[in-house]
Amino acid sequence: CITANLLTGCAPWDVVFGSLATLIGAVGTYYLGKICKGRLRFLTTLPPIIANTVIVPFVIRYVYASEDALPFLFFTVGIGEVISCGIMGFFLIKILDKYKDQIF
Repeated sequence: CITANLLTGCAPWDVVFGSLATLIGAVGTYYLGKICKGRLRFLTTLPPIIANTVIVPFVIRYVYASEDALPFLFFTVGIGEVISCGIMGFFLIKILDKYKDQIF
């Protein structure tokens, strides 16, 4: 996240807080992954969804001076996170689990 933000010319506060949101989500996923096995594995998608849904709208609003209302930003960022991390991430977990002995 830091590398992508730096290479694409993001504002410094976006680099800091966007990367912090990603780090919080990753650490949460790591620890939930140690606890959640089997059918509860889908819970590992929640930390990045929550961290990014809470932090990124403030970055968009205050760092980039977006005129959109915060509830709208929470909703749109949240929907994007549910689709990318929740749905697509869950399917990625399932696919990688199937081939974990060959890949890892």
